Amino acid sequence: MRKGTLGSLLPAALIVGVLTLVWAFGPATPATIGAQLTVASGQAVALGDTTLATPAAGKRLRIFALHYGTALGVTAGLRCAAGTVFFKQPLGVNTSFTLALIPYFLECGVDEALRLNLGAGVATEWTVLYVEV
Repeated sequence: MRKGTLGSLLPAALIVGVLTLVWAFGPATPATIGAQLTVASGQAVALGDTTLATPAAGKRLRIFALHYGTALGVTAGLRCAAGTVFFKQPLGVNTSFTLALIPYFLECGVDEALRLNLGAGVATEWTVLYVEV
């Protein structure tokens, strides 16, 4: 996993307006951020789930932005722990998906990791901006 500054790792944003109730949703303020933002990135290459971020014991992840993309076609989506796959969609050749929620956030449950789910073993680059709370 790589970490860096927000400006160096996040691409242009696509705002997503529909969220599911399984994710907590709220405004990003100094009180809700509550800690330094972490930017992590890497590459998923295996069919199924790849863990993008895992909170410390007893903590939750608040996700403020996420990006993943591939040079080859693959169906990809997100999940917290082993729950339902959200934002599942086919990505074409040289295509990416960006979820930028600032000033809002998505929140996984306590001790739940954020995972990228791939429908095939295709190299997929990812970046996530989050805090642990």
